[in-house]
Amino acid sequence: EMCIRDRSITTKSRTKEFETNFYIPFPRRNNVGAEYTFLMFSDSWLEADDSAIVNLKNIELPPEDYLHTKIDPKPLLPLNALKNPVYENFYANVLTKFNKVQTHVFDKLYNTDSNVLVGAPTGSGKTVIGELAMLRAFSTRPKEKVVYIGPLKALTKERLRDWSDRLPRLLGKSVVELTGDYTPDMNALKKADLVITCLLYTSPSPRDLSTSRMPSSACKKKKKKKKK
Repeated sequence: EMCIRDRSITTKSRTKEFETNFYIPFPRRNNVGAEYTFLMFSDSWLEADDSAIVNLKNIELPPEDYLHTKIDPKPLLPLNALKNPVYENFYANVLTKFNKVQTHVFDKLYNTDSNVLVGAPTGSGKTVIGELAMLRAFSTRPKEKVVYIGPLKALTKERLRDWSDRLPRLLGKSVVELTGDYTPDMNALKKADLVITCLLYTSPSPRDLSTSRMPSSACKKKKKKKKK
């Protein structure tokens, strides 16, 4: 048995219908049951329950070593794939070639504006993967900001030390920290090319306190002259 609580939906209407999607995991084994019965009920309303039977008799499970994305068996890309001497110099003392994972996602991240979700083990070069998207933004939208959100404060500090050194020195880009330990000057935050923050700091309250003071063209209102 398992209990799955979906996101709550609040509405004043009692007749409006809602559609929601969710995933239900089940144990991976050879003798998968022929069918599963799902019971659904509300913890707010009486007699608001239902059931559904899902037939899994002919389901085909992927092999245990199945990869969500197959890595293309193509040669590793060299640094000159960046086609930018300044960006190549950015990695001159870091790497000589992109690894398999980086090579696989290089085109999507560096040559397109597609959304990409990368799930890879520790040490597989995800930082460089993020930097490829960052370099793309620097090239195509130089007036906009790049925001890096680290999962832990320690990792955020590590990225801050590295990028605060390399980005201004090699690319002429400014870096600002926004983690709660340090509150940057609003002018510095406005002019920054890269804002580094932490996942624990991205809740609405502290983030809004820092950004609400930033000027925004969308929030500007013309003052009406008072009639005498």
